[in-house]
Amino acid sequence: MSNPYRIVRFVDNTPGNAVGYGQAQQTYPNTHTSTAVEGRVKYYLPYRAAASASYRYFDDTWGIRAHTAELGYTQPISNLWLLEGRLRYYTQNHATFYGDLFPSANSQNFEARDQNLAASSNYTIGLKATYAFLPDGWKIFKRGTVTGDVSRIRFKYNDFRDIRDYGIDNGYNPGAEPLYKFDATIYQIYLSMFF
Repeated sequence: MSNPYRIVRFVDNTPGNAVGYGQAQQTYPNTHTSTAVEGRVKYYLPYRAAASASYRYFDDTWGIRAHTAELGYTQPISNLWLLEGRLRYYTQNHATFYGDLFPSANSQNFEARDQNLAASSNYTIGLKATYAFLPDGWKIFKRGTVTGDVSRIRFKYNDFRDIRDYGIDNGYNPGAEPLYKFDATIYQIYLSMFF
């Protein structure tokens, strides 16, 4: 269940160690069970528009608890265009066996330094436009659409450190490096044919 390309790090004050930590393979539990519950409401607005809101709760046997809240708006224009917007917020705590820097090698039975298991939050804003180029169908197809979707996401980690180009030589002690964060813009274009 672990990622073979990720490692854990542990305090290593051996003289000559410029970064101040050592590395070892991750060790995950052999099982993983999760439960998710979601509620969603939609409200019809004038001019065939709709507003929506949803909340999702996630819980698993690795100790992760996550919350997702999303707001959406949909506006059709004639029978050809469908415009959509969304705002989303996600947060989670870290897994019970996660650590950014362990006190020593093999300090506990299970160890992971995977950013997906760290405490984090992210914010998403998205816009989508769908154009029906075959609104009345053609041959066996009832409808054809092309969709463009763009999302901007900001990821922030509460206990996952950015260790790129950092270390004792650069003025950072292990565990005191800046917290990792990044932004992403995702573009999608796709064609759909319905029959």
